[in-house]
Amino acid sequence: MSAKERREQERARVRAALIDAGRAMFISQPYDEVSLRAVARTAGYSAPTILNHFGSKEGLIFAICEQDFGALRARFERIAKVADPVDRLRRLGEAYVDFAMENPHHYRFMFMSNHPAPDPAQFPIDRSNPDLDAYAFLRATVAEAIATGRFRPECKDADLVAQVIWSGGHGLVALHLTKGDDPALTFRPIKAAARLLIDATLRGLLKAED
Repeated sequence: MSAKERREQERARVRAALIDAGRAMFISQPYDEVSLRAVARTAGYSAPTILNHFGSKEGLIFAICEQDFGALRARFERIAKVADPVDRLRRLGEAYVDFAMENPHHYRFMFMSNHPAPDPAQFPIDRSNPDLDAYAFLRATVAEAIATGRFRPECKDADLVAQVIWSGGHGLVALHLTKGDDPALTFRPIKAAARLLIDATLRGLLKAED
């Protein structure tokens, strides 16, 4: 391995450590109370190191968002090949729940913590491109189901339908992440709950003959 390759590996390792530390702190503390100096110290590095990598707190947020939302979209890659849009939505819902439960810290940062949303004009992921963005992929799949006449006539707003489907999955995940260890509750396995939730949601959307 060349000296340049070793430097690049070390830089990637440091960047990953800083991102992991930042994600954990943004989840556990209000955004305004998190400082780059504290993130760097938690990761075992100096303030100049984190500034060199990200430039600002907003730059760190951008980097975490790019990594985590990119990972979610990558999880959908195989599903994109499913021909039937309704079956694709069913698979999407299952994959979404699996991603959340396998990556709870990522999920909490992405959807359960209050931090500034990246400016779409500056964000490296094109939020309108279904090949790059998870919500755009969900919306495009819903739009395809609408265009092919699979949903009831009143279900014609692709964003509305996509957001209803997303809300159901998010609510299920959030309950399990926040209340899953509550001894007063006996949660059934989340995979079984996800399948029932997805089926019930789609049955409410589909035309009678489907």
